[in-house]
Amino acid sequence: MQYLDNHINKFGEVETVTKPCDVVLKRRKDKQAQIMMPHISSTLVANVNLKLHKTINTKGQCIRGCCMLPDDKMAFSSYLSHGSAVRVFNCNGTKDFEVITPTYAFDVAYISHDNTLAVTSGGSNTKCITIIDIQSKQMKKTVPVNSYCYGIAVTDGNFICSAAGKGIQLINPHNNSTSDLVHDDKMPDLCYVTMFDDKIYYTNNQANSVTCYDLQGIVKWTFKNEKVLRRPNGISVNNDGIVYVVGNSSNNVVVLSADGKQFKEIATTSDGLSSPLSTDYNRTTNQLLVSNFSEKVFAFTVI
Repeated sequence: MQYLDNHINKFGEVETVTKPCDVVLKRRKDKQAQIMMPHISSTLVANVNLKLHKTINTKGQCIRGCCMLPDDKMAFSSYLSHGSAVRVFNCNGTKDFEVITPTYAFDVAYISHDNTLAVTSGGSNTKCITIIDIQSKQMKKTVPVNSYCYGIAVTDGNFICSAAGKGIQLINPHNNSTSDLVHDDKMPDLCYVTMFDDKIYYTNNQANSVTCYDLQGIVKWTFKNEKVLRRPNGISVNNDGIVYVVGNSSNNVVVLSADGKQFKEIATTSDGLSSPLSTDYNRTTNQLLVSNFSEKVFAFTVI
């Protein structure tokens, strides 16, 4: 199998070449990322700031996953008094609907090609990914998996999941097949994963680290600085490969440069953060969604 790779030739022009690859993956979560920059300056990270757009009280507990939808709605996985659920809110903060999930709802991701949501089961006894139809507001089906899947990202209709004790897996929901992208039998639970272009990004809450892999599972870089980021959880990436990650114990949002060498703290407790767990960057609206452990969710505009 092969994939396309862009590079700059000696004339300063962008060329596309074909290279061998074990797995062909393209980031199409929202069909937003089409133009890649060959180099990201650390100055961009230094200039990144957030402006609070709105605050939403979801009235839910243990909000593990969040994602923004194309119509400005938002989806959250959380605990309620009557069970674990995925809840969808309108842009004005009112609840649209909720679906009680058959398992513990951990992370949630949007599937653009059929307007559905994929929800991982975390440490539930039943290992599966639940698919929720947004149009009908009902559970559509469950996809059985062979591991405890926590963080999830969607690419070309397939799922990228962080699997405790296994590593990072590619799951095909059409034939229920699973293949290893990154083998790591020491991967802890409660870890998050995302993907952009030809890179996979993963947070390890026990090692207090963020790691970037290529599609062959080779480490490109690792960020670890416990003075600024502790117990990293939710992670998302913008159009330029800049990484946004929430620190659950450090109570902050940290932005990392595309090479993992530069960082900046861009939101803290002074912005209302309290044990934040998940985040999602919308590449169309340039907004960042950040959820606290309970109740409050913040929509920031990246400036």
